Amino acid sequence: IGTPTPVNKLDVQGGIAIGAGYAGIKIAPTDGAIIKGNVIIGQQKIITGPHINNKLSVDGKIVAKEVYVTISGWADYVFAKDYKLLSLPEVEKYIIENNHLPDVPSEKEIMKNGNNLGFTDVILLKKVEELTLYMIQLQKENKEMKALLEKITK
Repeated sequence: IGTPTPVNKLDVQGGIAIGAGYAGIKIAPTDGAIIKGNVIIGQQKIITGPHINNKLSVDGKIVAKEVYVTISGWADYVFAKDYKLLSLPEVEKYIIENNHLPDVPSEKEIMKNGNNLGFTDVILLKKVEELTLYMIQLQKENKEMKALLEKITK
């Protein structure tokens, strides 16, 4: 289509518009495609858990140089004055009882629902920021202990 010298069973030069309502409309990118509806790549559509009506379903690996995931918030609230940072004994108790960190999905949840990359990035950043706050607290305690030790040993 659009080429006098096709090489494959279907060669298209120019943009493609697929789906009801696109006939005769010049909406597709010059050398790309616009598709109304869902796209399945591979042998089967992935239809487990909450993934039944995804716009793109890939039954196989995906390789990309960059991936952007849009999200509705970031974890900088951890640094707010009113943020309640759990004590390390509270974190330890939670880990012993649940076998994973607080606010982090369990392996069972991930295996059932998949891994939402944007959500997971926010959680991981939150944990890094919490670790930073713990380190700052420990550094302050260490400095106080050093000062006390110097006082005692003089």
